[in-house]
Amino acid sequence: WQKMDGLCCTGIPADKWVVIGNPNNPADGPAYSTTINGGTVIVHNDANQIGRGSVPYSFYMMEENVTYAQYLNFLNSADPTNIRNLNWGFFVFNNPGWSYPANLTNCGQTISAAQIGSLEIHFVSYNRSARFANWVATGNVNQGAYTFADTLNGNSNITNINYNYLGPKL
Repeated sequence: WQKMDGLCCTGIPADKWVVIGNPNNPADGPAYSTTINGGTVIVHNDANQIGRGSVPYSFYMMEENVTYAQYLNFLNSADPTNIRNLNWGFFVFNNPGWSYPANLTNCGQTISAAQIGSLEIHFVSYNRSARFANWVATGNVNQGAYTFADTLNGNSNITNINYNYLGPKL
């Protein structure tokens, strides 16, 4: 549990976050082009992006993707009795608690449980990822930037995103 600028970052060590900072950087301007070696290059040509890109504050971003170990920590903290459906079938439910499969065989290669933990996690739905982001920010899967149609079903639809929320977002 680490505190950074008043935000609780559950289960992710402080050294895994980097500051992205250039407060009040200029927003994207109108479309323009430039000439390089006698040819014209369109540098920016999307009218929908004009005025976007400016961030008035520094923020934190994880420097690496979420690992299986971090998601397992999340499952054991946020859903140890499996009432929220936050797993998508990979982890083993032990009632209570979660673990990795004993060994994973992929393309003839066996990977131990210890090795699985350090791998980047894949195949997590956007909705479950949003629950993870809420948990990282607040320690609660239902409090943070994302609001859901159902507070128990981990894969239920997102009904609202608070873009002004300063905690983790996807």
